[in-house]
Amino acid sequence: MQPTTQDLAEQLDRIEDMLSGHIQDSMVWRQKTEAELSKNTEVTEQVQAIATTGRTIRSAVIWLGGLAGGAVGLYQLWQVLQ
Repeated sequence: MQPTTQDLAEQLDRIEDMLSGHIQDSMVWRQKTEAELSKNTEVTEQVQAIATTGRTIRSAVIWLGGLAGGAVGLYQLWQVLQ
């Protein structure tokens, strides 16, 4: 038995409803994903800032250690020469 025009119209309406629901779900998912991606980007930027600060502090400590070592060496040389 062939489907009637009414049957086909009802099927098309159900398909449209399903697609509409799927589109709405996809939009909600996309918004949530974009929000999470934004949070992730913010955390990544904070981690990069902390890493940069850590590298800067490490370099400063190395330089200060070198300067202190040099100063101690010069002081000891001065003591020996007197």
